[in-house]
Amino acid sequence: LAQKLLNGGYSFDYISDAQLQQTRVEQGELVTPGNRYRVLLVPATRRMSVATIRQIARLAQGGAKVILEALPEDVPGYGRLAERRAEFQKVRATLTSLVQADVPAALAKTGVSREPLSESGVGFIRRTFEDGHVYFLANLTGQAFEGWVTLGRPAAAGLQLEPLRGGSGVATLRQRAGASEVFLQLAPGESLLLKTSAKGRVAA
Repeated sequence: LAQKLLNGGYSFDYISDAQLQQTRVEQGELVTPGNRYRVLLVPATRRMSVATIRQIARLAQGGAKVILEALPEDVPGYGRLAERRAEFQKVRATLTSLVQADVPAALAKTGVSREPLSESGVGFIRRTFEDGHVYFLANLTGQAFEGWVTLGRPAAAGLQLEPLRGGSGVATLRQRAGASEVFLQLAPGESLLLKTSAKGRVAA
């Protein structure tokens, strides 16, 4: 599922069971120590602890957007098996409405947008900052890339930074078909940072 999302242009972070226990809901968003997220996506899994499934249900009931690719089947381990299974099944029954086998379609319904630039073969990581975004872009192929790529977020201005060489320069942007595009030149294995702003100015 993770590879399918990456290929489809979706940006995401992983979260552990322990981190999930520290997650809360604020105004419909998932808040973890250090970040905020719009959706919790749970891949299909055979086994899940009672603590984890209980927390997922709690977050959903608190207003968080939660998508389950499939319902988990059972608890792990054999200690207090009957007791844990009974509680597991009770909580599991409340999550049936969250199951969405077509994950991209479910994400679209929640308002999560994808990055079209993934279609070019350029790898990316996107982070939000102030009035814009920072992209880490990398050409992980064996071929040089040169051309326009479409960004998934509006950009009125952009700045390209090359951490290895320490250089920076104004990014070449254009607006086309209601979307922002940037011109990239990346040798095989080369990477750069792209800092964009929706307000027309970008500071280094």
